[in-house]
This record gives sequence, C-alpha cells and structure tokens, in this order.
Amino acid sequence: MLALAISDIGGLSCLGSGFGYAMVRGMVFCPNPSLAWAVGCGELFFWVTSSSYCMLLVVNKICEIAEGGWIFQGRTGSLCIGIIVIYGTLEMLFTAGTPCPLAHMVASFDPFIPGHSSEE
Repeated sequence: MLALAISDIGGLSCLGSGFGYAMVRGMVFCPNPSLAWAVGCGELFFWVTSSSYCMLLVVNKICEIAEGGWIFQGRTGSLCIGIIVIYGTLEMLFTAGTPCPLAHMVASFDPFIPGHSSEE
C-alpha cells in the first residue's frame, strides 16, 4: 500500500504539476521537447507502476482469501515491488512518451496531426 501511495503521489505531481505548467505556459513540443518528454515519460512510469501495484494487491488479497497468504510474507513482497519498479523503468525507457499537444490539452500517444495518426 505504501508503494502504491508513493506511485500515485508521484503520478499526480508529475501529471498535475508538470502537465499543468506546460498548459499554462502554452507549451508545444517543438520549442521545448525535453520538458514534454520528461512529463510524458514520468506520467507513463507512474501509470504503469500504479496499475501494476493494484494488480499485485488483487493477487495478494486472492491469496489471503484462499489461505495462501504465506506467499507474500518475508522478502517475496519486496521482490515483487522491486520487479514492478524495474518493469516501470523499462517501460518508461523503451516506450515513446506521451507529449502534450496544446490544441487538445490531453496527454495522448496520438499527435493529432493530420496524416500522422497511429492507425496509418
């Protein structure tokens, strides 16, 4: 639960502060690509880790209901948390971030440029 809370707070601060700053400043990708990619990659990392922590909590509760709660005692829980952080880091490094287009004010993988959609 602590790791999930830290991930959620990090995601909210990255998305709320970074993306909000970009929107207030009217930022587009071309003049400041480093900030756009930093906000997008941070958002992706925290979203992936938060979602993975939620799935880990579901598996943990199912194991406790099925009287298999011993699985997550000791170092196994810490190992799972470490694996999730590594997974989030790899996802952040090897997946394109979500730059924030000003016209739509949303973080999206689609750049909303005619002729450049992800379906083409």
